[in-house]
Amino acid sequence: MLVVPRRDHEASRYQAPEPLDFVELERFASVFREYFEGDGRHHVWFSDVASSSLLVYDNHDLIYSYGNDDEIISLLRKKGFTEGNPRIPDPHTHHYNDAFDWAEDEIMRYFNWRRFPLQEEHDIP
Repeated sequence: MLVVPRRDHEASRYQAPEPLDFVELERFASVFREYFEGDGRHHVWFSDVASSSLLVYDNHDLIYSYGNDDEIISLLRKKGFTEGNPRIPDPHTHHYNDAFDWAEDEIMRYFNWRRFPLQEEHDIP
């Protein structure tokens, strides 16, 4: 979900044209990891088609799990994540780093994305 584009792209929800297998998803997340972790112009949603579970990595570096929580929590723990009480500073800012502009462009070319308009609850600035 591109919330604040810095390039010539529309703020929208972008969905891969076909479901990805785990290897494809892991490759995509790995290639753009630094961008996802170091820039605040986006949220990333990972959905399991079979179970309708949803994992959201938002622009505050928080992970939200919806559905099938036990399996997702187990997977995250295996990856070294821990539970905690995150606090988002108030007020706070989001950084849209020009060093990651290349990644926004590359992500837009990575798939033939299906685009959907953002809704107000998607943190539209």
